[in-house]
Amino acid sequence: MSSNEVRIEKDMSAPGYSYEFGRFELKAADDRDVTLLSEGRVVALSTVELTILRMLLESHGQFVKTRDLLESVTKSPDATDNIVHGGVS
Repeated sequence: MSSNEVRIEKDMSAPGYSYEFGRFELKAADDRDVTLLSEGRVVALSTVELTILRMLLESHGQFVKTRDLLESVTKSPDATDNIVHGGVS
């Protein structure tokens, strides 16, 4: 698999998806049970970081607006784009 290729697998016997990209795999059983693995080892990410990563993987090859990412991680009208920028970095 090339470094910019994303493979999405769906296990019909279980809910969720598995996104494979490079040496990483994002397992998403549902919106709350998401795990990032690197060569089989768990990578610790915050809920915001995991949500942003999942949205970017689901939109692979498409432009995603910062506002859309922000709305996916918080419903607070007082939230700023800094939440997204911090999660992406």
